[in-house]
Amino acid sequence: MKKPRKNVTERFSILRFCLIIFLSFYSRAGAENWRWNSRADMAYGLDNNIFETLSDPIADYTGRLLYHVNGSGRLTASLWTSVDYQGGVELYSSYSEENRMIHDLSLGLETPLRQGLILGFSAHARDKRFLTIQRGFTQASFSPSMRFSSANGMNTTLYFSLGRLNYFLGSEFDYTNLLGGIRLELGIWPRVTWNFQASGGFSFFNRESYDLRYLGGSIYQWISKDEKQLDRFVEMTTGLEIYQWALFGIQISYQKILSNNYGYSFVCPRLQFIAAKSFVWNLTVRFYWSLYLKGYTDDLKPLLQIWPDSENEENSFWVLDISKDFQKTLSVRLRMGWYQNESPFRDLYYQKRILSLGISRRL
Repeated sequence: MKKPRKNVTERFSILRFCLIIFLSFYSRAGAENWRWNSRADMAYGLDNNIFETLSDPIADYTGRLLYHVNGSGRLTASLWTSVDYQGGVELYSSYSEENRMIHDLSLGLETPLRQGLILGFSAHARDKRFLTIQRGFTQASFSPSMRFSSANGMNTTLYFSLGRLNYFLGSEFDYTNLLGGIRLELGIWPRVTWNFQASGGFSFFNRESYDLRYLGGSIYQWISKDEKQLDRFVEMTTGLEIYQWALFGIQISYQKILSNNYGYSFVCPRLQFIAAKSFVWNLTVRFYWSLYLKGYTDDLKPLLQIWPDSENEENSFWVLDISKDFQKTLSVRLRMGWYQNESPFRDLYYQKRILSLGISRRL
C-alpha cells in the first residue's frame, strides 16, 4: 500500500533542519570568520537514453544549471565548522516529465579533545525530485566520529552513522541503516597516500521478507516470513593517491550484503580509477573509470523490483572531461561519458551515453 501523498513541508523538513543549523552557525560566527568558494555551472548536452530503458532508448537534449558553494570557519577558538551545498535543475527539450531538481547539503563540526585527538560530527541531506510528477526521494544521515594521529603519521578515524532514505512513491523501498567503521590514511612515500576503510552494519526495510520454496518439477512458491527485510552488510576499500606529474587515484573495494529476503543478497567487487593533468594553454584533462561487478548469490534469478525507479544508480562508467580556463573565474568544459547502470529490476542493466558542453563561472 502506498503512503499518503507527502506535502511540500514534509518533504523539505530534512533540508530545512540542516539549513536552520547552518544559518545559526553563520549568524554566530560572522562572515569575516569564514572562507567561501562558489561556482555556477551551465551545460547543454545530449542524453541518448533519458528514460533509462533496457532496449529502444529515446534521446533528448538537456540543459543543466547548478550552483555550488562551500565555506569553513570557526565558531569559537576550539570549534571549527564547514558547509557544502550543491543544487540545481536539469531540463529536457521534448520530455518535460523528466525535468528534475536536486539539493545536496553537508555540514561538519570538529573540536580537539587533546593533542592529536579530534571529535567530529557531520550531517548530510539530499533531496531529488521530478518537477511535474510524483517521483524522487529524500535522504539524510548523521555521523559522529573520532580522529587521532599517531607518531608515524597515520590518521585513524572511528565513526558511526545513522541514515534514512524515503521515496515519494510509497514506503515499500524506504529503509533505515546503521553502520560503524574505521578509516586509515598514511603517507607512505612523498606524494603518495594510502587509505583503507572498513565498515559494517544493518539496513532495515519497510517491505516484507519472503522465501522461495521448491515444490517439485519446475514449480516454486513465494512464502512470507512474517518479518521485515533486514540486510547485513560489510564493505572494505583500499586505494592510493599519487601526485607525480599528474594526479592518479586507484581504489579497490568489496561489498557483501546478506539479506533475509530471497533474491537480495549479493557480493560486489569494484575497481575505480581517476587521472587528472593540466597542460599548456590552460587545458585540463580528467578521466574517470569504474568497473562494478555486482553478482547476486541466490540460485534462481526471479524478476524482482529492487528500487521504485532508476534514480538510485549503481554503475560502471567512463567519463572524459576536457576543460579550458579563459580567465581566473571562467572556464569551458566538454564532457563525454558512457554508463551501465542497474535498472529498477534485479540484475538487469541499461546503458546510456551523454555528451555535453558547459560553462563554469567561479563567483
